[in-house]
Amino acid sequence: MRILLLNDFRIGGGAEIIFQKTYEVLVKQGYDVDMVYHNGRISPQGSIFSYVFSIKNFRIILKRLREGKYDIIYVLNYAYSFSPSILWAIKKYKRKNPNIRVIYNAHDAHLICPNSGLMYFKDNKMHLFPQILGVKDFIFKTLDHRGHVYSILKKIQWLFAYKILKLHSVFDVILCPSLFLVSKIKECYPNKKVCLLRNPLDMKNISLAILQKEKKASLQLVYFGRLSLEKGLDVLIKNLSKVSDLYELHIYGDGPEAINLHKLVNDLNMQDRIFFRGKLPWKELMSRLPLYDAFVLPSCCYENAPLSIIEAVASGLYILTMNYGGMKELAQIVGNYYFINPLSPERLYGAFDFIKKSGFHLPDLSLFSEDTFKNILSEYIEYKQNGTTGDSHITN
Repeated sequence: MRILLLNDFRIGGGAEIIFQKTYEVLVKQGYDVDMVYHNGRISPQGSIFSYVFSIKNFRIILKRLREGKYDIIYVLNYAYSFSPSILWAIKKYKRKNPNIRVIYNAHDAHLICPNSGLMYFKDNKMHLFPQILGVKDFIFKTLDHRGHVYSILKKIQWLFAYKILKLHSVFDVILCPSLFLVSKIKECYPNKKVCLLRNPLDMKNISLAILQKEKKASLQLVYFGRLSLEKGLDVLIKNLSKVSDLYELHIYGDGPEAINLHKLVNDLNMQDRIFFRGKLPWKELMSRLPLYDAFVLPSCCYENAPLSIIEAVASGLYILTMNYGGMKELAQIVGNYYFINPLSPERLYGAFDFIKKSGFHLPDLSLFSEDTFKNILSEYIEYKQNGTTGDSHITN
């Protein structure tokens, strides 16, 4: 069986990690797998028109499909670099090869909203869509933090791809790493097969043996991930500045908000409490996590399936996060959590008190094991159109 994996980039965030993990798992199982991604193999977007619909990428992918004679096309992220034009190429190829199967591993909400984080912007603030049921929900809203021009481009791309060309129809099954995203996509496409495939956690460099940690006078908090506006770190820092309890917050990562966050810490004179540790290789970061008491994830967006929550709790850390989206779902699965929204000094005092008084309970993380990922993924790879394999994972 020949399989083609498609993703915007080879290296980057969570989707890229799953892109490579999926490749490794399928190759180990004996499948003939090709990867196509941005770097050197596909034309990046160079104009407004190619962002909406890239003719060049359409032709490249269609040629690749015809030459490769694939049995399964497995799509991850595509809207940024490929553009949705590659779905038109797949659709065209599938007309002459009706037996091929197309699987979409959705890592965000792009399929149901031009803003893949289900957010809009008003008065320089982020706001979450409570639900997305139609164009009327977003057509008059600003969907990009960079302003109206980028917002309009996102809307044009999305409307052209899914309302005019209906390119989502090419997907035989949509896999999502959280029940939160499963439910959102099912709201918009009730007739599509939408199923759960949780992201796997690489346990080789994480110890599940939780050691008795030495009690310290100062709570040790950690954040690791992208330093971007939707992560809510600025709001967290402003509220921490009003908390008199002894604590330290160590921030690992890099991103577009790094300079602004450094300035904010300096303006608030919090250099002795908040420390920027830069971006570390994953293995080194995992080795440092047990040094901390709690992981803080204060995102303003829904966070579809933040694996950082699983990595942190597997290292013996309490979870301080928000009670919506994938953050709420994963926190409730692994336990040892305290919801800190709406962010305020009072909520943070409550969180600190929770850490000091609660006992840590070792969670069952088998849902996120590589074996579980491999077994469920194999079911969908081998699934036949008239079969029933895989249906049990729709609501698991």
